[in-house]
Amino acid sequence: MDGSQWVNYFKETFTYDSNGNILSDFFEMFVDGQWVNIERMKYTYDTNWKELSYLLEVWDGTQWVNSSLLTSTYDVDENLITQLNQAWDGTQWSDANTTLIFYDSKERAFSFTGYKIEVSYKNITPVKDETSFAGLILNCSPNPSSGPITINYSLTEPATTSLTITNSLGLESAKIGSCQMQMPGEYYTNYDAGNLIPGIYFMTIKSGNKTETKKFEIVK
Repeated sequence: MDGSQWVNYFKETFTYDSNGNILSDFFEMFVDGQWVNIERMKYTYDTNWKELSYLLEVWDGTQWVNSSLLTSTYDVDENLITQLNQAWDGTQWSDANTTLIFYDSKERAFSFTGYKIEVSYKNITPVKDETSFAGLILNCSPNPSSGPITINYSLTEPATTSLTITNSLGLESAKIGSCQMQMPGEYYTNYDAGNLIPGIYFMTIKSGNKTETKKFEIVK
């Protein structure tokens, strides 16, 4: 808004594959009456739709040039085992520090500063009653989603329970219901996520002194 009318400022354009995975993210700025290229991101995936690479390119005025590259590898169980960040120096890729984010088997996020993370996993013999041990189970579907989602969670003991959604920056985007006492059992609720902008979000349930978080994605 320039004080009297809406004027163009910036534009972001997404492309997706047939499975809803983002393939590119393209930024433009409106300068002197025309759209000008700024930067674009390109993504690749393996056959299990795990993200393999994230390439950032910038516009130098005449062509797209490399800026940074994030690559990931996975084991046979689709667990992340390496993540590497590199920067383009004009002739080749070199290791470059950044904030790297690792998600564990329960989709909880852990961030590290550096250029590479390496993850190893340990097999743990499950307890007889895993639900009773965890005390809290949270799921949502469909994931990714472009509209309504169904949230289901299980409680194994009475507790005051609340559900919230935060974005990738940790800012609260939605609160689903107020804190209320709930008895052990399985619960279902619907939420229209169509009002959220495309991106990665985290759904968190708090029940008593227990917390469980689930990552999900909004696409258009």
